[in-house]
Amino acid sequence: MSSDLDTNIQYLKGVGPHMARLFSKIGVFTVRDLLYYFPRDWEDRRNVQKISGLVPGSEVLLKGHIKKVTQQRTKRGFCIVKALVSDDSGSVIASWFNQGFVKRVLEKNRAMPVLISGKCEVNDYSGAVEVTVKDYEFLDPSEKPLEIVPKYPLTDGLYQKRIRAVTKNMISSYAHLIRDPLPKNILEELDLPPLADSILATHFPSDILSLERYRRRLVFDDFFMLQLTLAIKRKKTRIESKGIEFAVDDGFIFRFESALPFELTGAQRRVLADIKNDMKSSKPMNRLLQGDVGSGKTIVAVEAAAIAVNNGYQAAIMAPTEILAQQHYQKIKKLVEPSGISVRILTAGEKIADKKKVKQLISSDEPAIVVGTHALISEGVIFSNLGLVVVDEQHRFGVEQRTQLLERGQDGISPHLLSMTATPIPR
Repeated sequence: MSSDLDTNIQYLKGVGPHMARLFSKIGVFTVRDLLYYFPRDWEDRRNVQKISGLVPGSEVLLKGHIKKVTQQRTKRGFCIVKALVSDDSGSVIASWFNQGFVKRVLEKNRAMPVLISGKCEVNDYSGAVEVTVKDYEFLDPSEKPLEIVPKYPLTDGLYQKRIRAVTKNMISSYAHLIRDPLPKNILEELDLPPLADSILATHFPSDILSLERYRRRLVFDDFFMLQLTLAIKRKKTRIESKGIEFAVDDGFIFRFESALPFELTGAQRRVLADIKNDMKSSKPMNRLLQGDVGSGKTIVAVEAAAIAVNNGYQAAIMAPTEILAQQHYQKIKKLVEPSGISVRILTAGEKIADKKKVKQLISSDEPAIVVGTHALISEGVIFSNLGLVVVDEQHRFGVEQRTQLLERGQDGISPHLLSMTATPIPR
């Protein structure tokens, strides 16, 4: 888009420094910000009802003139402002609860027609029909009234009528600067309207039915830009990140698998083939292994960890609970003992002396598999030679926690990452 869209909001007609400060409270600092500050709702003002036809219990929209304003207080100290509102069919009482300032506003603008929306109810005491006001607005007879009116999120001192006027002026002055990032053939293929039309129609739609199509375009842009940003970040990470090129010794793999008390399944072998190819690459692996409980994810992770240890590196396996960490530790120990691989456990519940020994091993160059909980990322845990990180039940860890463990590797070199889950992750 044009850089003119970065013009400070205070230079728009009807704004100025004071109003600009109010806009800053809602995150609007520039013309571009205001373009994308969309309404939270829209009010259809084409169906204004006659006062004589109001039905108790229904939501109503009426237009009339203020004839009389009164204010009273209840025994509990609540303020009630009541106004007699009339049109050419009759009159009704409109009520505002605990809004004492409304009395002054109503009296000041009595000469102007007022539009009121609210709920029509029968007063429990008088039995008369009244309208409990949810929203109201005085109309300027010299202006052509909007039929579909946007309702924006507001802040104290910023009113609907003012933000609509500023937005309308902005659109008339700057809409021609909006450039569509999507080519015409893509718009036609996906049946998406142009960006400028979508922004304008979302602020001031001509009808409610067509509004959904324009909003769909804006939602598409949000998802498209998110995916594009992630793709660029992923590509940048692959180019800049330096991983560890592991040697996958077929002889070692044969001996390791031969010592297992079971045969690997075809699916496990296929997954391991992908993981081995990743671990042989100079780019750090970042894989998600998803499978049902009992499908054999653990042995896949253990074989990957064994490859790291056989290359002289350490492998960390992080579980969300101490119980799960203990279960992994006992199981993994039995699986790798025949291969002579060292396995240690580090959790908050271990004895102080045992934790000290494991921390010393971790800070040394000794290759080993270390199973643990969040204790693996606690203060004082320094991996000297971390080559592989396995995160079990990865959805139970935050991104920051996983990152902290990955950062325990050598400076400038990222360990390979294998995340595991039994919970299907929507793409």
